[in-house]
Amino acid sequence: MQIKPSRDAILEQLERILASSEFAAAPRMTVLLRHLVACTIDGRTAQLTGYAIGLDVFERSASFDPAQDSIVRVQMTRLRRMLDEYYAVAGVADDVIIAIPKGQYCAQFSYAPSAAPHKGPEPEAAAPIPHARGRVWQNAHDIALPLSLTVIALVAVVSFALASLVTPRTAQPAPGAEPRVLVTKYTARDDVPETRLIAQGIQRDLIAELAQYANFEVIGYDTASQTANGKQAAAAHDADYTLSGDIDFVKGAVKVYSRLTEIRSGVVIWTDVATLDVGDTVDLFAAHRGIAFEVASTLGQSYGVIQNAGRRLESAPGHTSFEGYACVLATYDYMREKSAAAHRNVRGCLEKTTRTSPNYASAWALLSWVYGDEARYSFNPRRGDDATLRALKAAKRAVGADTRNAMAHQYLAVAQYYLNRDAEALYSARIALSLSPNSSEVLANVGWIQAFVGDPQDGEALMQRALDLNPLHPSWYWWGMAINAIKQRRAEDALRMSMLYTDDRPMSDYVRIAAERLNGRGEIADSMLRDLGKSSPDLIRPDNDFLKRNRVPDEVTALVFSRHGDARDVTTIPRSQQAQAAKPR
Repeated sequence: MQIKPSRDAILEQLERILASSEFAAAPRMTVLLRHLVACTIDGRTAQLTGYAIGLDVFERSASFDPAQDSIVRVQMTRLRRMLDEYYAVAGVADDVIIAIPKGQYCAQFSYAPSAAPHKGPEPEAAAPIPHARGRVWQNAHDIALPLSLTVIALVAVVSFALASLVTPRTAQPAPGAEPRVLVTKYTARDDVPETRLIAQGIQRDLIAELAQYANFEVIGYDTASQTANGKQAAAAHDADYTLSGDIDFVKGAVKVYSRLTEIRSGVVIWTDVATLDVGDTVDLFAAHRGIAFEVASTLGQSYGVIQNAGRRLESAPGHTSFEGYACVLATYDYMREKSAAAHRNVRGCLEKTTRTSPNYASAWALLSWVYGDEARYSFNPRRGDDATLRALKAAKRAVGADTRNAMAHQYLAVAQYYLNRDAEALYSARIALSLSPNSSEVLANVGWIQAFVGDPQDGEALMQRALDLNPLHPSWYWWGMAINAIKQRRAEDALRMSMLYTDDRPMSDYVRIAAERLNGRGEIADSMLRDLGKSSPDLIRPDNDFLKRNRVPDEVTALVFSRHGDARDVTTIPRSQQAQAAKPR
């Protein structure tokens, strides 16, 4: 009796195939394979016809005739050949086989002969996991993801990543998982053409901009555009907040007033006024898009207005359904100031949240990060398994729960990086960036990955943008910037940045010591190293496990344990000399 791979095993194998060099260079094949696998495991086989694939994947019009246009047949042949080539080389040792039999469009899943589990009773077919409730409740084609980021030349990669995620989701909500924001129509207070024009367009722009941020949901345009202002309308859509506003023409300029209101209390928790000068050279469309970007960035960033307001919302009487969201907020607090006790608490509550809400992609993504800290910082280690692999599995569960969740791809990239899967990490990082190009959290994490294993200049540009977009950022946003400066031997920048990176010991200590030595301040570095040794003697050994687990770059390690601030690679120094160099003077 043949045992078939589980859904999780299939999704893990799919991501492994799509991360390979063969598929990374063929974006349309990535789109096609992802679509075929998703439809097969979700039981949507009615969508696997030549006609439907032509429309859903290859963007043919409704008049598409597969008998006249052979694109589906030709590309299916190419896909089967690429899968054969993948399993002949890169995937030769893989346990799970994904195949598309000739004459079919449904995917076929099996174990490789050497990996097949022992035969036993045939397990019940796993019920398809319903898709998580979307960030925006609307058809995916209604609003294009904003791709305004210009700091790196990733246009082709961004287009590929977006194309690989076209399979539409059905809205099957997990009630009360996250707060919901209704963006209402802005009111034009006069009949001036400019105010009416901005009023017509800013709602759609606000929804598009807000949609990229995690940890809250946005009512989609098709619903919101039919909605008037007011508490009654928000209640009808089960919203927790309304974003509303007015537009007025005052003394030759357009004033745009925005406000965020908490529905339960009726309290206005945030307001903003933007002014646009009106003239012949003003592009009003670009102007109201710019306002929408600024408003959405202020509200939606990690540690921003909505996340902070959510702390009051989840603690309000009668909101017990927000327990999982409260856990997510507690994890962000933990990220600001790490400790073993806080780690234990957030790991426990995230595990509970993912059990009760198995499609909560953000919770799975953050659980991946917390599992990673279990390995990196030895926080509350569990016996019997590898926390880094647990982190990878949790991140893949996040992606499987919501393929359009940027946080899921972001923490998948982090997990892959710490497992030394650099090519896969860069691939996942770029998908995260394409999905949420203005999220400071995504920019910060993608930036350091890009700086460490990709292009240092591009990575630094991303990290700098994260800092610019989020003035309330935690200090860890500086760690990648500081390390990048150390690697490039930019002494003054390294010291300045290391002084801003303060809340992540002992990592922040190592970065600061390296920066001090790079600036010729060896006595300060020696003193810091002695203090570090008092709390944990192992940490002043150049070959200690913490440095290895965290993949601290050799340039940093060499400076930390050098007497004169030179950049020798300590891995080439005999162990006896390493030990001597590590002794405090």
